[in-house]
Amino acid sequence: MPQWSAATAMMPTMVNQYIERKSLSRAVLVKERAEAVARLKQVLQDQERGTLTSPVDGVVLARHVSNERHVEGGKVLLEIGRLEDLEVEVEVLSSDVVSVSEMNSVEIYGPAIGKPVARGVVEKIYPTGFTKVSSLGVEQQRVMVIVKFSEGELRRLRHERGLGVDYRVRVKIYKAEKSSALTIPRSALFRGADGKWQVDKVIAVEPVEQEGWPFPVPGLITDLLVSMDDRYLYFSNWLHGDVRQYDISNPARPKLTGRLWLGGVIKKSGKFRGRDFVGGPQMLQLSLDGKRLYVTDSLYSSWDNQFYPSIGKDGSTLLQIDCDPSGGMTLNEDFLVDFGPEPGGPARAHEMRFPGGDCTSDIWI
Repeated sequence: MPQWSAATAMMPTMVNQYIERKSLSRAVLVKERAEAVARLKQVLQDQERGTLTSPVDGVVLARHVSNERHVEGGKVLLEIGRLEDLEVEVEVLSSDVVSVSEMNSVEIYGPAIGKPVARGVVEKIYPTGFTKVSSLGVEQQRVMVIVKFSEGELRRLRHERGLGVDYRVRVKIYKAEKSSALTIPRSALFRGADGKWQVDKVIAVEPVEQEGWPFPVPGLITDLLVSMDDRYLYFSNWLHGDVRQYDISNPARPKLTGRLWLGGVIKKSGKFRGRDFVGGPQMLQLSLDGKRLYVTDSLYSSWDNQFYPSIGKDGSTLLQIDCDPSGGMTLNEDFLVDFGPEPGGPARAHEMRFPGGDCTSDIWI
């Protein structure tokens, strides 16, 4: 047989073998493709199972799991919150919460709030209470009350103050409101014979006409205290410039037993150690034995600058008044603390305390 005839005779066999090889390669590729698709599907399923969607659109407040590891079902991974939905949690004594109602007006204040104070309303009062020990070690029964910020307040605080979660604030819950009402101390109220609440005016500081003032000058009582034996009441008139002592043995009929002029804008004071008083009597502090009354003269710097500008230039003074147990007061000429020549410049004197306790302390050593 000629050589070309033999080659021609082998062609069908070679073609069939080539087709078989290609078919086998195709089958392998199809199988590999199917396996790759299955692996991709598994990866996508794993990725889908590993993707957690937050129930809210917010920010991460806390992260409880930070490293790669297996976690059991129900494990808390993140805390997420919406800062636009911030509320105030208030712990109210159970004895007080009974008079609080939902939608009561609330004033929110404190260093985290700044000025002006924020407004809100009582949104929810929890139906159950809880026991908590106070900072003084007293076990108290409290109830959680939720306060909601008024419209626009939270947006303002977030923008101006950066208010966030777990910031400490203070609140005042208004149980009742009245547009025009006389405000008096609760201790001034008493029940009459008919059982109705009554109040009597026992002391009055009348305003005084003063040249250069567009209206009569009020006394402006800025501080008052009662001696430990409840016999004498002391108060200061910052603008008038006098300190008064009243015998309140009969609270309904106080008797003026002492009065000293220590500055003021109505110019009734003399001089002390040859110098004028720089302001008016302001904060008071009485020793426990009731014999020494101490007086400073600064109220607020803005008020000082308006009514007594020399306080800022010359500094405050601390004076001592000797109080007679039988009634009466005398300015101690031998006692003077001058806050003018301070290392950092003139200073303003305000509050005073005794290390072991005084007549305005809640705790004594």
